[in-house]
Amino acid sequence: MNYNKLLNNNDTDSSDTDSDNEINDIRPLYNTQHTYVTILNDLLQHPYIDKLPFNMDEITTYRDKLHLIVYRINNYNGHYVVEFHILDDFISISMKQSDEPLNIVMSTLNKLQGIKRIKGHLKMEGLDYLFIQVKDNNDTEHWMTIGDVIVNKHYFGREINPRVVHFFVRNCEISNLMRGSSSSVYSNPIILYTNIHDKHVEYVKKSRSIQYCQREIGPLIKLRKFKKNDNIRTICFVDDTEFSDAHSKLADHNYVIMNTDDKLETEGPIWIFKNETDIFSNVNI
Repeated sequence: MNYNKLLNNNDTDSSDTDSDNEINDIRPLYNTQHTYVTILNDLLQHPYIDKLPFNMDEITTYRDKLHLIVYRINNYNGHYVVEFHILDDFISISMKQSDEPLNIVMSTLNKLQGIKRIKGHLKMEGLDYLFIQVKDNNDTEHWMTIGDVIVNKHYFGREINPRVVHFFVRNCEISNLMRGSSSSVYSNPIILYTNIHDKHVEYVKKSRSIQYCQREIGPLIKLRKFKKNDNIRTICFVDDTEFSDAHSKLADHNYVIMNTDDKLETEGPIWIFKNETDIFSNVNI
């Protein structure tokens, strides 16, 4: 987003792109210095996208494959995170001489719920990328975080194409979000998994809660790195912490990380939560 465009409604040097249909970008809204200061104090900033070039005339000249980076900014009870719609590889489009980019993008993404806006473009290693923001989308399927892509490299065990992983490794700052003039970046969540019985699936779909739905049918929620047949993916907004050797630390903390000797349960550590304050679950459907 160009903040000069957003906050200055009298910019007489704006290009033709600035007067394009509102669906392409957020249009100028304010024109006073007081409002400029106030809005920037509260505005959620996405620096990577803000710095992308946006030239519709240039985009119109593209004829080779355009790889679409489809993303949204999701709010999990005050935790903001950038999520990407990826099946296993990039969605890509090709355009003919007479094609209008926005129309091609909309027809390609017509089954994806929400309002779409072209936000910028990028050329990297000879390939062209077009960034599409989606708003008003509440789906869960195939929306993933940068943690899914470059840390886990899979989504419910289905491998993400190596060229997608490579792009996000080279552009890892794509997920950085900041509030106002602060230089601090919102923490990206970690992604953990578990398995629940099929009889609980419909309940979890509606409530997004897995408490009392796991094998032990108890209040404690046990999560781990992906294991075959896991059907619950959980977005966890947690900080790094030392391993614990007892559940007793749950008296003062919302979660602990423990090693386990139960090979039937998992290999590696488990994250044990006493509530779902900072974790959000969805079902593989």
